[in-house]
Amino acid sequence: MTGLTGRAARALLARLSDSVLRLLPRPFPLRVRGLAHPPAPVSAGGVHDAAALYQGRFSFAGRTVESDGRVIFDHEVSDSAWLRALHDFGWLRALLDSERRLMTVFARTLVGDWQERAARLPSEAMEPAVASRRLMHWIAAAPALVGGAPGGFEQAFFRSLAWQTRRLARMSHRRMLPHERMLGALAMAHATVGLAGLESLREQALSRLSEELEWQILPDGGHVSRSPAVLLEIIAFLLPLRDAVSQARLPLPQGISGALERALPMLRFF
Repeated sequence: MTGLTGRAARALLARLSDSVLRLLPRPFPLRVRGLAHPPAPVSAGGVHDAAALYQGRFSFAGRTVESDGRVIFDHEVSDSAWLRALHDFGWLRALLDSERRLMTVFARTLVGDWQERAARLPSEAMEPAVASRRLMHWIAAAPALVGGAPGGFEQAFFRSLAWQTRRLARMSHRRMLPHERMLGALAMAHATVGLAGLESLREQALSRLSEELEWQILPDGGHVSRSPAVLLEIIAFLLPLRDAVSQARLPLPQGISGALERALPMLRFF
């Protein structure tokens, strides 16, 4: 790395590590057998109204779309911000937090509806940041979704998680913004820690996440984008992952613990 500054060298290493998973032999063999140590939900679902969702009112990004008895994913909506919020499933927790079995059944129905339409969803649904958030939200929701669910749902759910993980691992990161790369690294770490069957990828995924954190979380604890919202989202996904790694008695890379040590004081400042 002669002639490169420390930051430039770390950036180059991050770009190189981004391509590691995509160099796996094709076809990429990946099968999710069940749950291992899924990180806890990122936050309570209180931001969204479970009753409104159940009644078919999906309100995101300042817009409300009524399902009108149709599957919400069949609606053609031109608002990209709304579509991203719909397809990242950040609202799923609201249904599961309701502690009503009816809401859990409805949540399973929505997840199943999405799975059935995965091949013909709008482009926003497969954007790297959206795909990464959805994978992490589904993994966090998995214990509630599969607990007591019919066998057919469980099998389809784990197949979809495997497909989404494989697709995310194959994405090229060269044109992504730092925040998108970070979410992708977080999602792969959540998947390899939270899902049984992906253990062979776990060390690699945690190492890649550690490298991204070392580069993106600055010495003062801020994110390279200087956005408090971006920093908050990263830490919100990182803390449950750290706890899951600890509960699984797995080694935590220094890059992860160091990033938290730097970032948490900055969050308190904000």
